Amino acid sequence: ILQLSDPSSSFVMAYKPRATFEQEFFEEANQHFTVKLLHRVELPHQKYSESYSAPIDIFEMKLIAGTERQRDTFDFEKAGYVFIDD
Repeated sequence: ILQLSDPSSSFVMAYKPRATFEQEFFEEANQHFTVKLLHRVELPHQKYSESYSAPIDIFEMKLIAGTERQRDTFDFEKAGYVFIDD
């Protein structure tokens, strides 16, 4: 996400906790982004295949000024990504 971001970027992300190691993502994200909880919903387990109910959180992430310089460390074209102009 960092490599795709610029100061005007805003990402919306849905997250449902499943394992404790996932917290590492948020620890890293908080170094580069403001992370704001927009909404939390609890889905009953009868509605999906998992056997327990956990909240689903909707977050908004915005790049913190000064961290955009790190996005130049990855060459998307060299990695085979194709960009389409609007």
